[in-house]
Amino acid sequence: MLPVLAALALAIRPAVAGGWDAPLALRACPAQVRELPRDMDAVLAAVVTVEAAEGTGAGFLASPDGFVLTAAHVVRGTGPVTVRRVDGASAAAERIRVDPAHDVALLRIPGSGHPCLAPPPEPPPIGAEVYAIGAPGGVALSHSVSKGIVSARREWEAHRFLQTDAALSPGNSGGPLVGIDGSVLGIVSWKVSGQGVEGLSFGIPVESASAFLALAWGPVTDLSAWRADRVLAEGGDPPLIPSRPATREPRVLESGSLPAPPPRSRRVLAPLVTCGAGGALILGSWATARAAAPISLPAWRAAQAVNTMGWVALGTGGLWWVAVVAGRPALRVEF
Repeated sequence: MLPVLAALALAIRPAVAGGWDAPLALRACPAQVRELPRDMDAVLAAVVTVEAAEGTGAGFLASPDGFVLTAAHVVRGTGPVTVRRVDGASAAAERIRVDPAHDVALLRIPGSGHPCLAPPPEPPPIGAEVYAIGAPGGVALSHSVSKGIVSARREWEAHRFLQTDAALSPGNSGGPLVGIDGSVLGIVSWKVSGQGVEGLSFGIPVESASAFLALAWGPVTDLSAWRADRVLAEGGDPPLIPSRPATREPRVLESGSLPAPPPRSRRVLAPLVTCGAGGALILGSWATARAAAPISLPAWRAAQAVNTMGWVALGTGGLWWVAVVAGRPALRVEF
């Protein structure tokens, strides 16, 4: 009887857990008056390095009850996740909610009374100073701090972002963007890189992350909604994590304005095909003229036209190939 009930629960689970109808109530981090960089040590105490099977990123404690916000692509998969504090202490983290479509995730570590970061009382103005904290290059450089400004607020396909010129690397993913008052403004998500491109990075506003993960902040933590989801996950191997359906991948975000280039092999293949087509036209016109000798004037003119098109295609393909191989690399998005 129990196996039948477990199978039935797993069968109906996507409609319940995937919808996240009930907000997850978390104890809010108390607002604290800080001044950066003077109080940077207090901020660093609330930032963690996130180690998962797919690599290393960062995150930050958003509640004194041990809840950590990070980027979904940092904790993709089902392998173990470990978070490491600035003092070297580490703890196993549990995935609570993951939203791959918006690249945000909520983790939990044991304990309470953790140092944490609160959101600002109002969104920062354009030009406000911002600090990015993360692990560029991996654990060895964890809790590195870089500084920039809020360059703009952007929106692509209903996704809102904070644009910043702070220096970021893939290990910064999931880490906080912190204002000069010590409040957390956003979560580092992605950046644009390429020759001639500098300081073009994007974070998810913390208020948007809370909305995507259906988080409600208050005086106490109430995990009843989460426990209901976990009941349905019992018997999974590995246990199923309550998650919004991944209807789109994060990389789709840049498809309209910042297209990711195809692999170099594909970009080189197109001009080579053009060269090959030109060569085939040249050889075809030459073979036709030889086979039809003596050739009539109309046939000769047709062969000349085909031969000319062949040389044009050959020259175009050759110049195209040089431009791809030796030219400026295309823009790409990094996480």
